[in-house]
Amino acid sequence: VSDMKVNGSITYAATADEPVELIKNNDCDTTNKYGTYIAGGAEAELSSKDGQLALEIADVGKLNYGVQLYYDILPLYKNGVYRLSFDVSSDTDRFIEAMIQMNGGDYQSYVWAGVDVSSEVTHISKEFTMEYESDVFAKLCFNCGNQEKDGGIGAHTLYFDNIHLELIDDSAVDYTEFEVVEEKI
Repeated sequence: VSDMKVNGSITYAATADEPVELIKNNDCDTTNKYGTYIAGGAEAELSSKDGQLALEIADVGKLNYGVQLYYDILPLYKNGVYRLSFDVSSDTDRFIEAMIQMNGGDYQSYVWAGVDVSSEVTHISKEFTMEYESDVFAKLCFNCGNQEKDGGIGAHTLYFDNIHLELIDDSAVDYTEFEVVEEKI
């Protein structure tokens, strides 16, 4: 793994042998670094139970993103190859969405996965190439609000664990746009 200076901070470049983990606290033993967004009449609370994140949903509300578990500030570089993976289960069968998106503006989604969740732990792993312009402030979101096919789903708890976002190949990334040029005195 090599490192380079980017906008005053260190970013790590991946090699074929060593993917770079971008999620801190991916073992989900605390809620540190994770947050929730609640809207549209939804009610939910995030905690950590038995070494995993527990999203206790009292009401899914009216919006698919009305209950959202998120992780902010993930650098995605154009032409970089990434792997998003996580484990999820629920005490009620339901559908959720997982995505990495622009954190603002039109909330452009860079990668999306629809997941049918049950009491059995489901492992999701999705590789993707960042086809858009680089976004060093991207956001990982799990939309756990009212999904049309769920209808009137009642109170339930979703469990998340082993959340990873890895940069697995950056051989086609042009990092020169991020280089800090120091003026000579």
